[in-house]
Amino acid sequence: MIISHKYRFIFLKTRKTAGTSIELWLSQCCRSGYVFGSVEPEEPGHCPRNDRAWFNPLPEIANRVYAPEDTLISWRRTTGDWLRRRCYYNHIAGALVRERTNKTIWGSYWKWCVERAPEEKVMSDFYMQRATFPGLTFGDYLNRFPLPVNFPIYCDRDKIPLVDEIIDYRHLEERLSDLSARLGIPYTGLRQRAKAHYTPGKRGELVSLTEAQRRKIATAFAREVRIHAEFKNSATEACFMPRINRAAVPGGRRR
Repeated sequence: MIISHKYRFIFLKTRKTAGTSIELWLSQCCRSGYVFGSVEPEEPGHCPRNDRAWFNPLPEIANRVYAPEDTLISWRRTTGDWLRRRCYYNHIAGALVRERTNKTIWGSYWKWCVERAPEEKVMSDFYMQRATFPGLTFGDYLNRFPLPVNFPIYCDRDKIPLVDEIIDYRHLEERLSDLSARLGIPYTGLRQRAKAHYTPGKRGELVSLTEAQRRKIATAFAREVRIHAEFKNSATEACFMPRINRAAVPGGRRR
């Protein structure tokens, strides 16, 4: 994730949505006055900055932000982050960023993320996991690994988006260009595609999904799809469309 004080934005990094590539681009533009979270596994050209800091853990513990359903887990994880000064990190939830960031900054900076269709995210994650676990079948992947469901990163505990804009991965370059123009960020395209070596490309290794597997994926992402259906901007887009949650107008309320 990135907080840029120069361009006044907060980027929440979702899973399997070119997040590392976006961070590499932004790191070249935001060379000073920003927070740059860590990434796993490490990526050449990616260098975390200002991500370790003390923060007040008490409100976060009291509100059970880390794990709303379990006070003990929330306490353990928050205090663990605090003891290690682990303030910001890869794929951190927006609810945690809100607690650990100055309220004025959170309320006034443009908050955004990228989202992608469920099956595309699942296939991307499968190929990455298979690079670590050779011989992994897609069926085993579905049974053993958590799927890349992203809405907990950019929604609060009531499943309401915390961001001002959700960029559609299908139109990533176009939407990033538009966002850059609005925020004043130099943009010449995503020149470096991080982790692209995991994708099979033209090697003939693409997996065909069975109907049962498609149903399992659809069930796992049903809530995420509903969130986008409820908050989309236009009926002409099927789902995962770029959405401005609160218009940038004087006096507009920010979550």
